[in-house]
Amino acid sequence: MVKEKAPIAQDIAFDYVFIGMGAANSLILIKLFESGGLLHKNLAIIDPIKRLGSPKQSDKTFCFWATVAEMNEMGLAHLVSASWSKAQINNQTNEIHPFTYYQIKSWDLFAYSHEIIERLKIPVYADAIVETVSQQDALIVKGESGSVYRCLEAFDSRPPQFAQCQSNETHLLQSFYGYVVESEEAVFDSESFVMMDFQVPQMENTQFMYVLPYDSRHALVELTRFGSEPIPKLEAQNALQEYIQQHFGTV
Repeated sequence: MVKEKAPIAQDIAFDYVFIGMGAANSLILIKLFESGGLLHKNLAIIDPIKRLGSPKQSDKTFCFWATVAEMNEMGLAHLVSASWSKAQINNQTNEIHPFTYYQIKSWDLFAYSHEIIERLKIPVYADAIVETVSQQDALIVKGESGSVYRCLEAFDSRPPQFAQCQSNETHLLQSFYGYVVESEEAVFDSESFVMMDFQVPQMENTQFMYVLPYDSRHALVELTRFGSEPIPKLEAQNALQEYIQQHFGTV
């Protein structure tokens, strides 16, 4: 997340511009809204992707550790879809107090940020940003469409540009693939999640399974990989099916 700022001037079109409305800028928008930081501000959102209305754009889940006090401070408790008070590591289950492991679905997060956008009537521009230029009195944001957006501050959540690897280097990518499964019998502990089970074939990478139960018969089973290439879909499906069959039987 990059926050760029320019001095105040009288002819600025916007106070804040949000470049991209994925998880990072959605959280910033929500926090600013709930703290009153958007009052009397001219705002704009620039994003080439329509976040709502397309399940394929909203099929992610965000999981994180937090205490009760931290959750209250973040103001996200109403978006939590599941939580766990215990973690299973190497077949041993342990309490994780004072922390809880929370899950928020991307659809719920984007729906709430969209509700704020609608409520404040924030204009949304379907555009891709090609350049940001700092001037003495403004930040100039240039779009692929040819549009130019002048603002005081921009919250830019686009992925960074990585330097090209040398011959002896590689970028380490983190990728995920998972199934939400339903078991014929009660096989999951809804209070405990399986954290980083490395007891799976590594396939010349570093990879592990997560199991996040929603109740005794439903869970998200997810393969995570750190490697030079993302997980191929077929390879992930095979690994998941083998793991599920081995640990939970028919689902």
